[in-house]
Amino acid sequence: MTIGGRGLNLGQMTGVTDAEKSAFRVFYDRVQGGAHPGLEFYLNNDPDAFKAYRAFADAGTPPRSRPRTSAPAAVASCRSTH
Repeated sequence: MTIGGRGLNLGQMTGVTDAEKSAFRVFYDRVQGGAHPGLEFYLNNDPDAFKAYRAFADAGTPPRSRPRTSAPAAVASCRSTH
């Protein structure tokens, strides 16, 4: 059972399989354009803590009613000024 859409089985909170690692990396490559060094560290060194973080983050993130096609206006304007 994959929960959160990032390739992780949050129904099994201990350990991480090679398939979960692969699916997580595919997600980050597709969505972010590459790996996140901090998340990779936890994925490889403390997968139980990493899964706990992902479960916490997913629980606190409301579902999107529609896909985001671009950055929110506030983020876009902030980026254009720096």
